[in-house]
Amino acid sequence: MTTSIHISADLLARLDVQASRHGLSRNHFIVQALRQTVENEDSWSEELLDVLRRPLSEEDAQALDTSLAHVRMQRRSKKAPTL
Repeated sequence: MTTSIHISADLLARLDVQASRHGLSRNHFIVQALRQTVENEDSWSEELLDVLRRPLSEEDAQALDTSLAHVRMQRRSKKAPTL
């Protein structure tokens, strides 16, 4: 399944370096990292879970809205075929 996410430029650069070091494509590296994270969810600390459960501050909510707007503007979805 295809999905879109927003990753900051500095994190993306670090991700590309790590993927290259392991001889993996960016996509494969991200999928493997997500799989490992999901499978190890039980090992997350209570402190991390508390942070994830907190409501977003107004500033964070605005930053998220800005990021989502940027992603929407960058999408290049294919048009539905004419039948």
